[in-house]
Amino acid sequence: MLVEVCVQNLEAAVIAAEAGADRLELCENLAVGGLSPSEALVKEVQNSIDIPIHVLVRPRDGGFVYSESEYDTILREIRAYKKLDVAGIVIGILREEQTIDINR
Repeated sequence: MLVEVCVQNLEAAVIAAEAGADRLELCENLAVGGLSPSEALVKEVQNSIDIPIHVLVRPRDGGFVYSESEYDTILREIRAYKKLDVAGIVIGILREEQTIDINR
């Protein structure tokens, strides 16, 4: 079984890694369900632990139906995280009828 822990700061990431997590889902602001973390936080965590980091890409709180502008932001964030060599991306994008937006 693989254990993934969702964390929102460096302290939690270090604790999770020391406790035996296999990988992390890194985000910020878990109080609203998680938002995209800053590049600075990603780098800080990467420099402090040695387990894979999957980064949440979510530009705002609320639902998962995104405008074209928000979708462009999502794509920019993914490109930036890719340059940081993260292990994976975590994302959810829905259509208005709450089905998965496969095209996006």
